[in-house]
Amino acid sequence: MSSKTESTLIKSSRLAVAVIGGYLFTNGFIGAFGAGLHYFGMIKSDAMLLALISGFLIYLVVIIWVISTRCFIFTSCLILGSSIIMIYSAQQLV
Repeated sequence: MSSKTESTLIKSSRLAVAVIGGYLFTNGFIGAFGAGLHYFGMIKSDAMLLALISGFLIYLVVIIWVISTRCFIFTSCLILGSSIIMIYSAQQLV
């Protein structure tokens, strides 16, 4: 492969992990955060609304972090692993 093809492949994989991994991470965060707030006594609709509003900021931060990091493999494993953990914990709290 030429260096231009490798560079394009790396950029596209970073973008794919940023968008898809960011979505999964945000999905897990919203579920876990909303369920956690409801568990600690907040009204369920208010808890989910607060989690959804904070989800926009989380999604933005994750995308910027994945694209700008130097260690792409570690970051992508961290994002995907924590997404799985948060989605599982949100299902257990509900």
